[in-house]
Amino acid sequence: PTVGLSAWVIVSWRRRAPWPRTALDLPLLAWMAAALLSMAFSVDLRTSLHTAWQTGIGLLLLWLMVAAVRRGWEKALWQVTYLAGGVVCLLAATELVSWYFGLPLLPGFQQGWPELGGLLDLVPPTLYRLGFTLSHSTVLAAFLSLLVPPAICIAVSSRVRDVRLGMLLWLVAAAVILVFTFSRGGILALAVSLPLLLAGATQSPQLRERWSALSRGRQRAFLALILILGLVAIAGAGYFVVSRMGERAGGDAVRQDLWRSAVAMLQEHPITGVGAGSFGFAVRQYRNPLLAFDHIATGHNLYLNVGAEMGVLGLLTGGWLLLALILVWWRRWEGSPPGSASWWRVLGVGAALAGLAAQMMVD
Repeated sequence: PTVGLSAWVIVSWRRRAPWPRTALDLPLLAWMAAALLSMAFSVDLRTSLHTAWQTGIGLLLLWLMVAAVRRGWEKALWQVTYLAGGVVCLLAATELVSWYFGLPLLPGFQQGWPELGGLLDLVPPTLYRLGFTLSHSTVLAAFLSLLVPPAICIAVSSRVRDVRLGMLLWLVAAAVILVFTFSRGGILALAVSLPLLLAGATQSPQLRERWSALSRGRQRAFLALILILGLVAIAGAGYFVVSRMGERAGGDAVRQDLWRSAVAMLQEHPITGVGAGSFGFAVRQYRNPLLAFDHIATGHNLYLNVGAEMGVLGLLTGGWLLLALILVWWRRWEGSPPGSASWWRVLGVGAALAGLAAQMMVD
């Protein structure tokens, strides 16, 4: 990434191309400055230096994508995003099939459930939690739940039949994979993003016209009945999955210990925190040894994690960035023609980011 982005910066400078400025530049630069300042007072300088480097890479990647969109590459970026999402779904489905049938497509699966339970007991007592793809079930759920709201908006707004069909197929695949991640964070993200998406969609002139066309009370009652049955089916499927998830109290206790540790770090290092990216190093002085896992390097709450690692400066710059992002989104959505393809895309992105912000409270 460093080599590629450096080449882009040098070529843009030699061509005297204008820098892709955005309304988020000032809060982004303030966030970078806060990261560098927390690095200077870090309890683990090497890790904080690496985190600051990653932050700089992230900023350059954002500006690179902004430049690409302004050059007309927006459609290609969306296509690449959902092609990658399709590959993720295929890999996760391969993992699921390998576990159930004992296929040697992936390491670790030697015997399938049909050989144990037989034809009379095809449903295992404990379902497998997908986690091979993207290295962890939580990350997999976050990735897919982030792409679901924009996919719905593309399927609704596109006039190309193949695009609508492709997005619907992807949504079905993503829903199946999300169920088998057993990630409560993913469920929380969708529980926030989908209602917001529905609330925003009610402002669409097309949906209002279709609702007005349902003049008869029987038609509206029939539609309401379909929605209720759909919710009941989703709740039933959720209960079926949760009943086979096993106890999750251990994970909750670990999270609470991490959150307590994050608050203690903020209290002892209120200005600059323990250093950007240094939570995993510092938590060893605060954690409960009975609940400790050496591989955990974050506070499993983005906001507490920022406060612990970057102190009050990180919380202030992060809040500024979040507020600026909300204002930019609102102006963009309000400025788009209601019901247009761009209006739907902006709505889907906003709902997805709101869901991600909710999931980051627990993951």
